[in-house]
Amino acid sequence: MKTAIRTLLAFSTTLVFGAATMAFAADTDPLRINVPFAFKAGKANLPAGEYMVYEDDSKVITLKGTHGSAIVLGVPTSEGDTSKASVTFDHTSEGYVLKCVHTWGKSVSSVIPTLQSEK
Repeated sequence: MKTAIRTLLAFSTTLVFGAATMAFAADTDPLRINVPFAFKAGKANLPAGEYMVYEDDSKVITLKGTHGSAIVLGVPTSEGDTSKASVTFDHTSEGYVLKCVHTWGKSVSSVIPTLQSEK
C-alpha cells in the first residue's frame, strides 16, 4: 500500500511540475523578426538583421541578434495591432527607433524611451 501511495504521489508531482514547465515555456516563446534597417532600442544601436524578441510578465523586453542585443523596459498600452504578434518602429530624424512590441499572449508594450544625457 505504501508503495502505491508513493508512486501516486510521485506521478502527481511529475504531472504538476510538467504542466508548470509547459506553461512557463509557452509564456516565454520568442517572437522572431527580420529588421531590414538599423535601429535604436533603448540606448543600443542595432544593425539590420534577424532578432529574437522576448518579453516577460514585468514588461522587460529583450532583443537578441547575431550582431547585437538590447534590453528595454515597456509599459502596457492600447497602441498597435493586438490581433497579431508584431514590432513597430518610429522613423525619426536620427533613424528608426523601437516603439512597441506585442508578443503572443501579452498586451502591447510601448517601449519606454531613454533620456538623452546632456552634454
